[in-house]
Amino acid sequence: MTNRSRSMRYHAHSLGTRSKLNQMYATGSLLLAAFIGLGYNSWWAFGVAGAILLALNVFGGHIRLAGYRA
Repeated sequence: MTNRSRSMRYHAHSLGTRSKLNQMYATGSLLLAAFIGLGYNSWWAFGVAGAILLALNVFGGHIRLAGYRA
């Protein structure tokens, strides 16, 4: 097994920095949405706030759905 194939196999299972940042922003958005839902005592408020916050993070560029290709 060459050094390159070992390296590629390792990276196939590990998350990259972009994935970790995306998860952090998504988790933060859903936690804030949970507090909003608890404040209004409503699942609808949680769902709407979660969708809005996730959309704002995607359109704001904080959550990147695809990698940049050169």
